[in-house]
Amino acid sequence: MVINRPAPSKKDLRVEYLASQQSAEHHDKLVWQVSSIMWATNSLLIGFSLQGIHDKIPRYLTTFIAILGIVIVIGVWIFSSQLRDLKRQKYDHCKEIEGKLGLTQHGQTRYPAGAQAYLYGFIMIIFIIVWLAILYTVWCHCGSHYVDFSESRCR
Repeated sequence: MVINRPAPSKKDLRVEYLASQQSAEHHDKLVWQVSSIMWATNSLLIGFSLQGIHDKIPRYLTTFIAILGIVIVIGVWIFSSQLRDLKRQKYDHCKEIEGKLGLTQHGQTRYPAGAQAYLYGFIMIIFIIVWLAILYTVWCHCGSHYVDFSESRCR
C-alpha cells in the first residue's frame, strides 16, 4: 500500500534542514574528538612501549601493548570513516533541501575533495608503522624474553 503524503511545507523543510545540519556537525565533531583521544592514547602507549624496551620488561607485555595500539588505530580508522560517510549524507541532504528552498549555503561551498581523508589516513599509517617498528625491535633484538641490544640477532 502506497501512502501519498503531502509535500512538506517550507517551515518543515527548514526544520529538517536544521536537524541535518546539526547532525552533520555533531558527527564531524565526534570524528575529531574520538580521533584526538585515540591519538593521545596511542602516543602514550608508544611511550610505555619504548620505555619498556629501555627497561627490559618482558617482551610479551610490549607485544600486547603494540597489538592493542594497532587494533585501536584500525578501529578508530573504521569508526571515523563511517562517521565521515554519515556526515557527508547529512550535508547532501542539506543541499537537496537548499535546492527546494532556493538556498546556497552548502551548494556553493568548494573545497578539495578527500584532502582531510588523505591526511587522516597518512597519520593512521604512521601510527601503524611505528607499532610495527616496535614489534620488530622487540622480536628481532631479543636474546631471551627481554630486549637486549647488546646481543642483536638482526645484523
